[in-house]
Amino acid sequence: MVLPKFSNLHESLAVSACESMEELVCGKDGVVEKNSGLFSRLTTLQLENLPKLKRICKWVLPFPSLKMIYVCIPVAEQNWWAGLQWKDEAIK
Repeated sequence: MVLPKFSNLHESLAVSACESMEELVCGKDGVVEKNSGLFSRLTTLQLENLPKLKRICKWVLPFPSLKMIYVCIPVAEQNWWAGLQWKDEAIK
């Protein structure tokens, strides 16, 4: 999924039933401006039925307003959650 260039997104973003999606955000030619402010207003991110999702973006992007992430995965795919890499394990 390639998100069009916005000054910033709305407060909520829900992505579901994209069974082949591996990365949520990639910019033109796979490059996202690190200081784009893309997620500056995002408070809620909902991810559902994305079995091939590996990451949100290749680079660390700021989510200064993020308060909740909802991740809905089938019980059979709970290893997906365990395999996530976190910069800070306390966040997990």
